[in-house]
Amino acid sequence: MNKSESIAALATALSKAQGEIVDATKDKAAHKYKYADLGQILNIVRPLFCKHGLAFTQLPTRFISDNGVNYVSLETVVMHESGEWLSSDYVMPVETPKGMSMAQAYGSVITYARRYALASIVGITQEDNDAQVQREEKKNTDQMTDHLDAMAGEFNRKMNGCKDFEDLKNIFKCAYEWARENNATKQGQALTKSYNDYKTLAGWG
Repeated sequence: MNKSESIAALATALSKAQGEIVDATKDKAAHKYKYADLGQILNIVRPLFCKHGLAFTQLPTRFISDNGVNYVSLETVVMHESGEWLSSDYVMPVETPKGMSMAQAYGSVITYARRYALASIVGITQEDNDAQVQREEKKNTDQMTDHLDAMAGEFNRKMNGCKDFEDLKNIFKCAYEWARENNATKQGQALTKSYNDYKTLAGWG
């Protein structure tokens, strides 16, 4: 990594931008892999960089190694309106698959390098849609469980405060119906145990 003598203002601005950055979603597929394309990365970065006085440029250079292999070197430079900057190089070999011209191969590698280099220097990760859906489903499940536990707790408190057996039976009947209608099997089992415990302790059966 290369940088200006001071990056204090740049670091502050980049920190603020990163606090607002959302991760990219792997919504494209190629060669059996999912990925977030360059357009999505740019759509995340550009508005936040503009907001915080930041800019970037990506400069590709072609070179041939001593063993005759073609490479692309991509320099990604992040700049701040103060004049401070930092940069990083990303080097990749270029192969020409069957059916692809040399120009297309270079273009593909440069796009790939730009996507990963920019995401890396800014701090963007790439998430699977499936993983995101699973997290949302788990969040919803956890919220539903919390809700069912809270309702079961309320029934439990009501049974605990009963003064006679008839009152206890009526509240437990309501609790049992609620558990059945809401598929609250675990909570229903706990309420049944509480009902039997309260009944026994009170000497009602």
